[in-house]
Amino acid sequence: MSLLDGSPPPEPTGRALKAAILVGSLLVTGLLVTGALFLGSWAFGQREGSLHVGRLESLVEKHPRGEDVRAGLEAEGTRLLGAADGPEALTRLVRQLAPEAEGAVRARSRGAARTRAFGAGRYVYWLFFDAGDTLTGFLVVPAGAGPGR
Repeated sequence: MSLLDGSPPPEPTGRALKAAILVGSLLVTGLLVTGALFLGSWAFGQREGSLHVGRLESLVEKHPRGEDVRAGLEAEGTRLLGAADGPEALTRLVRQLAPEAEGAVRARSRGAARTRAFGAGRYVYWLFFDAGDTLTGFLVVPAGAGPGR
């Protein structure tokens, strides 16, 4: 009366069949809920990042002055994390705030006379200004777990 001797397995009783269906249904439901929550969380993160990029793109198009950018961002609760004049100061600032983004920040900052870093929730805005203190570009990176965080 086993699979090894060639006999068919015993038929499940009504109670065992109901229990198996219930357990299977709970497992499938749990997997579907977990998958839906994971996808929702991922999509929210993608949308959140694109909102930051979109607002800075429209800001760059207006070519605002550095002091106006700082005042506007701080009025929204975004805080200035630091500023750097020149490549050496920028390297120190990036290594302090977001060492994992050093290559991207340095590449994007080429030609910028001044760089300001702002903390905006889970992101760091790297804003690049020309010699006349006009906003010319930006980079948004997730806030890392660098020193002091």
